[in-house]
Amino acid sequence: LPGPAQRTLVIGLARDMVRGALLREELATLGPAIEKACGQKALLIKGPAVADRFYPDPELRPFADLDFLIDRRHLTVAAEALVGSTAYRLKPLPWPASLMRHGHAVELIRTSRGHELGLELHWRVSDDPVSDALDYAALAGDAIPYGPSSALLVPHLPGQLLLLGLHLMHHDERRLGWLADLAALSRAMSDAEWEETFSLARSLRLGWVLESAIDQAEQHLGLDRRRPLSAPRPQAWGPLRVTRRLRGPLGYHLGHLVSLGTGDRVRYLATGTRGRLGRAGRALKPRP
Repeated sequence: LPGPAQRTLVIGLARDMVRGALLREELATLGPAIEKACGQKALLIKGPAVADRFYPDPELRPFADLDFLIDRRHLTVAAEALVGSTAYRLKPLPWPASLMRHGHAVELIRTSRGHELGLELHWRVSDDPVSDALDYAALAGDAIPYGPSSALLVPHLPGQLLLLGLHLMHHDERRLGWLADLAALSRAMSDAEWEETFSLARSLRLGWVLESAIDQAEQHLGLDRRRPLSAPRPQAWGPLRVTRRLRGPLGYHLGHLVSLGTGDRVRYLATGTRGRLGRAGRALKPRP
């Protein structure tokens, strides 16, 4: 590469490595704080949970935040505990009134040594209702301890692969790093773990999600591993499937509208108008 381009990459890599080191330091505080508040160990589901297990040099796999999966019942308690005991603060929500119905995570941020650090408390991995099946209860029983922190768990390999596939399909962009994660984990699995992943996906009605995610890794990174089951039927129409056809915010919102009943569609649009448009939304109300 020419000199300027090379310097840009080197500086970016150094910045990512510093942020990754800072985020790893946070785990020593966040894990115990969540466990104390919830009475359960949180599942670390991305970032270092992937980099530390499936990459020969974990520091070279950048990540921008930390992602924890917790029981939905403990979400408010965990968020309040972190805000009260750490320097994290809640990130403003565009649709606060509809978070639990249509969202999937609460986001918190703080600044450390000039870097903005983020964390997400998930109760599911996608806004699509089909992701409800892959929740804390579905994964905690087979989870294993996260080596550097006794207060955290990581999913067993089949659950981890299904989580990564669901996360990939949730986003309308297809980042190379996410596909590399899928490929690295797939190649690290034994035949029994590989087959268990497909059985788990079918049992949770997420077979289409897993197959579609692996299709992407095959297409772009040459992942070549025989699939143990025949291709499943397509997922029900909702945010995951619609955004595959129509990317961007329009596809996301149409996906929600398709999956909702008539009354819920009206509430979704009304909540969105108040949350997204702010003053413009209030201006639509008739004046007294």
